[in-house]
Amino acid sequence: MGSLQLFFATILGEAPIRTIANIFKTLLSHAEPQTRLKGTDENAQSYATAEVPEPLIIFILGPPGAGKGTQSASLKAAFPGFTHLSYGDLVRYQDGIPGSWVSSFPRRGNGSSSPLLPADAAVRLLGETIEAGVGHGQLAWLVDGFPRTEEHVAAWSAARMPPARCALHLSCPPETLVRRVLARSSGRPDDAVPELVRERVERNARESEALLQALADSGVSLIRVDSDRDVGAVKGEVLAHAKNVPFAASQ
Repeated sequence: MGSLQLFFATILGEAPIRTIANIFKTLLSHAEPQTRLKGTDENAQSYATAEVPEPLIIFILGPPGAGKGTQSASLKAAFPGFTHLSYGDLVRYQDGIPGSWVSSFPRRGNGSSSPLLPADAAVRLLGETIEAGVGHGQLAWLVDGFPRTEEHVAAWSAARMPPARCALHLSCPPETLVRRVLARSSGRPDDAVPELVRERVERNARESEALLQALADSGVSLIRVDSDRDVGAVKGEVLAHAKNVPFAASQ
């Protein structure tokens, strides 16, 4: 089992629990319990109503090739209590499980390897994963690649998910993004086809401003960083911003 598969299997209960060394232990005693309301996706089982400590969540956003995974790794190294959760990786992992409900959704039909989940289903998937992780003591999350649309923001709020403490948005010129994605070896079929990469980059550009406005309207603090630079310079700016994020409101 690869490291990604082991990570998801661990927090979703298919392998022995390996709780991370959490620097936010005080959240267990300080955080207000949150009541999980029932989900609205008619194709999904309802969330169980339960009281759990409210986790700390930061959204990591940007187009493909902007460096979301790289900067998430930098934040995780600087703040070891964080768990990095890639929405795209989570969907692909669940899609690979025989009989998974995630696999029942349609795909784009353009060579994409992943199902297209409706907003409610996407929130359900993330919510179940985060809630399972919180049960294992994982209270701080870098949610990479989500939300992607205004509908995602609305569904997150409607499901009474914990509000994100902030959203980091990485931006980069389209030609640089296409070059980076084609050069990386991700194993995704649509990372190797220039036309599909350009389509994803263009779609992100169309949706980006409306998404960021929806987040701002919902009260999420936005941090914008130009990632068309040396990775070390981008890392330095990201970490400088992170030090100003109020990680625990009670502290």
